[in-house]
Amino acid sequence: MDDHSGHCRIYAQHIKGSIINIFSTLEERRPITGASAACVVSKPAVIHLTRQLVQELSPHNIRINCIIPRMFATELTEKRLKSCGDEIKKRIPLGFVGEPEDLDAILSYTFFQ
Repeated sequence: MDDHSGHCRIYAQHIKGSIINIFSTLEERRPITGASAACVVSKPAVIHLTRQLVQELSPHNIRINCIIPRMFATELTEKRLKSCGDEIKKRIPLGFVGEPEDLDAILSYTFFQ
């Protein structure tokens, strides 16, 4: 099996920057009816990938962050919010369903730090 991690480290020595992963909390706590297996297993993979990238790339001045917002109103969540939005809001500490542009400030702050 070919190990490409050495290539990643060599490339990382010549750049600096920021990687921001965004993790959805939809499947974080329990299985969701209608969710695909690929979606359910990819969520924790993003967290583990972020942790691994921190170990590998941080020494090369590449910042790695993972943002985990709660519920956001998007095309993907529209039906769910219409059918059970009040119940969802009860499980969110401030009862706030965000809009995609609500992420702009945190993304800018995280990217440019």
